[in-house]
Amino acid sequence: MLSTKILIILVIILFASPFTCACDENEFKFMVQLITLDFENNQRDCAGSYIAEKYILTAAHCVNNTKEIHIVDNDENQLKSLILDSNKASVIHEKFCENKEKHRLDNDIALIHLNDNQVAQIKRNIALRTISVSYDYDISEKTELYVLGWGTSDPNAVNDKLEKKSVRKKNCEEEINDESVVCTHKDNVYKGDSGGPLIADDKQIGIVSGGVEESILYTFLPYYKSWIAKNVEGPETDKNSSTEHVIIAVTMILCLMYINFIYF
Repeated sequence: MLSTKILIILVIILFASPFTCACDENEFKFMVQLITLDFENNQRDCAGSYIAEKYILTAAHCVNNTKEIHIVDNDENQLKSLILDSNKASVIHEKFCENKEKHRLDNDIALIHLNDNQVAQIKRNIALRTISVSYDYDISEKTELYVLGWGTSDPNAVNDKLEKKSVRKKNCEEEINDESVVCTHKDNVYKGDSGGPLIADDKQIGIVSGGVEESILYTFLPYYKSWIAKNVEGPETDKNSSTEHVIIAVTMILCLMYINFIYF
């Protein structure tokens, strides 16, 4: 009887506590390891998520004021990297800035725009697949959340393997008073996890932004639905929409010409 109680307590502790585990990276093929270089060749380690054919989602502070973005795949110790011109590839939120008063970053969201050749190279070498983004999600303290990344407690190092890290929702909305941000307990999220996804129900709902006191702050994606749509879907959707309108118009004209030919 005593051993049964001990077992139950251990199970409760195991599932109620935050955990970190090494991942089978094939399970999370939307994850991208990023290394960026600033103009003095200082290295910044981040993560990103592949959300559309030509777009990687990450934190703005990962690519801001950088000259190169290296998209890395560490496959069986054969390090492969795709190098992008940061100025050409980065789409940073136009209102991204450091909020010194609140000791955090505002609008910490960016996209990395890939061209056709880069997409082909990534698919050939890294075999990425996309993750769905949720724009309508209500987080509670009971929501199972996790972060993916290569960060470690050593700020000068990153893990060789991708890690899945459970995190716990923290009620700090009154303290932050900002719908664009959500926070969790600090637990086991580190510097090298910046730009990586906050995930619930297998959908991305946030981006790791940074830490303040005992909290980790995330850019909350439902707040940025229109910004993401404008920069990812907008140009392509508008182009496709225009093409569809032309096709419809031509079809209607041909139908009218056919009707006139038959009846007149």
